[in-house]
Amino acid sequence: MKTYKPTPTYVGGLVSSVAERPVWDVVLDDDGDEAIADLVSKVTITVVSATERRAGNYTTFLLNTIRDTPILAHLYPNSNQRKSALSFDVNGCKTNDTPSVVCYSVGSPATGARSNLIVYDDIETLTNSFTPTAREVLLTRAMEFINTGIAGNKESICLCTYQSTESIYLDMQDKGFVPMFIPSRYPTVEDMELKYQN
Repeated sequence: MKTYKPTPTYVGGLVSSVAERPVWDVVLDDDGDEAIADLVSKVTITVVSATERRAGNYTTFLLNTIRDTPILAHLYPNSNQRKSALSFDVNGCKTNDTPSVVCYSVGSPATGARSNLIVYDDIETLTNSFTPTAREVLLTRAMEFINTGIAGNKESICLCTYQSTESIYLDMQDKGFVPMFIPSRYPTVEDMELKYQN
């Protein structure tokens, strides 16, 4: 069974395969139906975004990915399970007060939330990071969600777009987040040869 690394990580630049990572966390190490049911019961994911609407869009994206991907379709919630833009359970999870996937805005209180994986999805915007004081408040609120992680079995991923040279994402590196930059565009060899005449 997969164990989560306690080291938080973040990714600069949103790419589909990284955004879908939480979906794959519930189907790792398929050792049969019993192992999957056990894993599904233990994996809980918290999505944090700048606004509740944005977090809900991400959660809806995950739910639709499960529904539309044949290998994942068996995880789609059945009729007596939670299934909304704000939270849902995956089919096969045990009854629990914590949904399999739940979303919050970064300004929401995280009281009572518990998760194995925390996904920060563009928590910084021009509006909420305009001043040094606003960035400090935003960073404090974001770090509160770290405390919702289940001790010894948690991981954080931050999908982000820098909003300024004083971005809170730079401060997150000082708090243990390890950066990984994925460019959304890059030049081809032909483009580089044409530009640099080499």
